[in-house]
Amino acid sequence: MKIRNFNLIVIPFCLFTMFLSFHGYSQDQVTPFNDLETEDGTILKETITQIGNCNTNSTLFIQDLTDSKNKNTLIKEGSLSSAWDKVRQYNPDRFVYLNDGKYMMLHGYYNGNICISVYNSPELQSVIHNQKVFKSGSVVAAYNAMSNENKSDFNKKLGKLAPYFEDEENHTRLKKYLGKELYDNLLKNLNEENMHLLAGGMIHEGMHALLTDEQTYNIQEDFENNYLSMELNELRSYMAEINYHCRFCNWAKKDIDSHWNNINKLIKELEKCRRKKPPEITVEEKEKIEEIKAQIKAHIAMIRVRLREINESAKRMEFLMADYRKNYIKNIDPKKDKINSKLQLNSKFGKLEVAVATFKKDIGTYTADMEKVLSELESILDLWNVWADCKITIPPAQETTKRLITNALKIKFPDPPLKLSDDIKTAAEKEITRNYFQTGALPGESVDPGIQRFGLTTGAIFSFVNMSALNNYFDYLNKTWDGNIEPIHNSFGFDFNVSYFFTQNIGIKAGIENLNSKTEGTLEAYGSNYKSSNQTTGILAGLEFMTNPITENITLLGSACVGPYFSRYSENENGFLTEGTDNSFGYKLAGGLEFMINHSIGIQINSGYRSVKFNDFNTNFFMPGNPPVELDYSGFFGELKAIVKF
Repeated sequence: MKIRNFNLIVIPFCLFTMFLSFHGYSQDQVTPFNDLETEDGTILKETITQIGNCNTNSTLFIQDLTDSKNKNTLIKEGSLSSAWDKVRQYNPDRFVYLNDGKYMMLHGYYNGNICISVYNSPELQSVIHNQKVFKSGSVVAAYNAMSNENKSDFNKKLGKLAPYFEDEENHTRLKKYLGKELYDNLLKNLNEENMHLLAGGMIHEGMHALLTDEQTYNIQEDFENNYLSMELNELRSYMAEINYHCRFCNWAKKDIDSHWNNINKLIKELEKCRRKKPPEITVEEKEKIEEIKAQIKAHIAMIRVRLREINESAKRMEFLMADYRKNYIKNIDPKKDKINSKLQLNSKFGKLEVAVATFKKDIGTYTADMEKVLSELESILDLWNVWADCKITIPPAQETTKRLITNALKIKFPDPPLKLSDDIKTAAEKEITRNYFQTGALPGESVDPGIQRFGLTTGAIFSFVNMSALNNYFDYLNKTWDGNIEPIHNSFGFDFNVSYFFTQNIGIKAGIENLNSKTEGTLEAYGSNYKSSNQTTGILAGLEFMTNPITENITLLGSACVGPYFSRYSENENGFLTEGTDNSFGYKLAGGLEFMINHSIGIQINSGYRSVKFNDFNTNFFMPGNPPVELDYSGFFGELKAIVKF
């Protein structure tokens, strides 16, 4: 989700100031992870740490981020991998807990520190419940302490394996039948059920963590001010979480197939117990049958865990699509929309909505078909007991069991919309890169803080100049030889600049400006024509500053530049030419408004002050004392410029 106010503090960069706001939560509702002391708090802290360290069955598939051959890892997925690495850096010192069920997780500020908040959501409550119930050494006690409703839910999860947890005697038998490795794996799967939902939330918030506060704020502001038809930061994060669940579902399907392969091997072991009667089956043989059956039931229970988790992923994906549609898509003026690929994004989003709904429906069908096979297999296993008790003459037909396993592996698993969600995420990242300078990383790339926005400006300059020495010379000529030479008080020119921004507000610029001034007249005493023309060119570089938009399309800006100026002086009296060149160092300060016509073309209106003076042209004014020629271009100026950004 986006940076929100919930006593987790939003700190946007706006006009170079930082402000704090609150959403109405009291301080005692927020608890840093390191301060969690209750049983549930300890479980939460340990759970998030487990997930971050990839120490859960459901997160093992993202553990090896360097295995490019494993299609279920996040390698080569660019920002997904970066998001996972980023969020793991937060764990656990920069996690906080909120005793509120409004969200699952959020990325924001608490006490001035960036952090991820975990809410007391239904998903979290489910994980904590499983952690309590299926804790090694206390399952039987937890079962006996349950209400009838919870016992019913427990029995549904465990199926025909549930009676083994009713008392310690049966539980001890189960541990013996399964052996340590299989028993621990069973308990681990039950204990960690639905942790993948929290892992998906961490990927989601990790995507937000890849953006700066400034970028997050600017995207939010553009969306709220109708410059974005889709909230891009949320779009890439929602798509990342959906993409994660698609990958999880693919991994879970492979895990289900693995359990079926193990069941097939155990069925072959069970068939070795098949024989004709008499003689009566011995106690040892019955125990062997029970042992194999218990192992098969353990794998059935773990298949059901995966089926439930896949269904939870499908539900979560459908929720994310509906939530984004409700909160982060709006109709705005197409001319103002900064999203270039709006039609393409809208089309793909619509297709993804259909694909997610179809996937959820098909997963329901897949689960029902798989459950039918599992229930039938459990019934067949019961018949082995009936045979062992001599109530039927032969065990269940071998062909029936083989057919069941074959049918189970043939049940079509629907393809999750992995590519479509990844395409939308990638498109959102490209829009962020284009509009907001830098993003987390495009697919296949690492985080690159060096992505910049360039600007080109050019336009006209009108300057008031301080040509007092030159004008004094003109006064002398006019008085001495009855002239009418006009004084010079201003100059006209142009400039061209290239800007390069490090952030939304601060950048550098470099360019040239050219200024010209001239005058002419006659000297009646000699009957001669007089002309004076002057020109200077500056090569400047410096800093440029820009605020966030103060209206829909107006921004305040400023700059400070320094550099060398090169000037040429020329006067001509009836063909008698006097000229010279000089150079000097000057500075230029400017500020103004930028009006953007669209996201890349705009107009700047600036004013400012320039200081540069020349007095070494190797020539002199023809007046008493022969003072050196002096030109002073210092003074206030105004600019009207066009700008192109890319």
